[in-house]
Amino acid sequence: MQSENQAAETKANGVEGSEALRCPSCHAKMIRGMRFCRLCGYRLGEGIEEYAETRRFSGMPSAPPVSAPPHTAVNAAPWTTAQQQQQYPVTPTAAPLSPSATTTSFQTIKPRACAKGGMSWAFWVAISVAIVAATGGAIFKPISRWGGNDQRAASNAARSFFGADNFEDADDGGTMITAVESQSPAERAGLIGGDTIKSFDGHPVEDEDALRKLLAATPVGKTVEVGYVRDGETKQAMLTTISQRAYRGVDFSDRPEGEGFLGIDPGDLERVSVPNTKIHGVQLGDVYRNRPGYLAGLRDGDIIIGFNEHLIRTEKELLFRIDEALPDSTVKAVVMRGGERLEILVKMGRDD
Repeated sequence: MQSENQAAETKANGVEGSEALRCPSCHAKMIRGMRFCRLCGYRLGEGIEEYAETRRFSGMPSAPPVSAPPHTAVNAAPWTTAQQQQQYPVTPTAAPLSPSATTTSFQTIKPRACAKGGMSWAFWVAISVAIVAATGGAIFKPISRWGGNDQRAASNAARSFFGADNFEDADDGGTMITAVESQSPAERAGLIGGDTIKSFDGHPVEDEDALRKLLAATPVGKTVEVGYVRDGETKQAMLTTISQRAYRGVDFSDRPEGEGFLGIDPGDLERVSVPNTKIHGVQLGDVYRNRPGYLAGLRDGDIIIGFNEHLIRTEKELLFRIDEALPDSTVKAVVMRGGERLEILVKMGRDD
């Protein structure tokens, strides 16, 4: 009686008993030979075409073929190694992997197709292992916080540092320092803002780009000869470079005493030539009334050529030396006024 009911149910669904099977996913009744389940869309398989091309790594031990997964097409014959090699010939690799490149033996991998298409996880695991073995793991090296890999960060750390605030190309060739950083290699070598670099480590310097390239090629800690021009005279200085990252700049606003204050308009300064000399200085514009500089005797139009025992040849150099001076300390300003050289003692204020 039970067999008759099953036969009737099968006939009612338009399926003969001998041709019926169940979906491995939802167990719905299917017709033998169908590629997809009518209810859940599960892919039932279609024989050996379901398998991806099998590749063996050259030099690796052979392994017996893996039989078809249990959910593929029913009654599909296993894919033999002979059929596989005939259908997909394997091209030998350029160089076999060394035994030390991997710690496991690979079996022939025939990833199954997933319900929505694509390769199985076993296929991608094998590919990942192969990439790691071929590259030595270099592809997965961490990225440093400096925006590159560790090698790039090491390269930045090894860059030689000169100690100039900036450079400007000179009209007659070379590049001029706008100002020098406090406690930098340039300051220790005796260079100042306004010096025009003409040669570096025996190589001519035509412009700013040339100097930066020479500096980048200079090993950290190397002592080089710097040829420069100051006040029309050619001079030499010995400069020892340090690492860019090793230099710690000085922020005078962080000092307990604070920054020095003179009382001039920083936007109204001009680098000029001192009449009847080859010397350059910085001409003052507006000297604020009742401020330290004015009270000491500085006036509009004065040309400062020295400040606090430092030569002054550029605007940035003057502003830097004003900030550097300790508040309440007394400094000497060397001034040219109407062809006369004056030395004015200034009690510095504090820049709040």
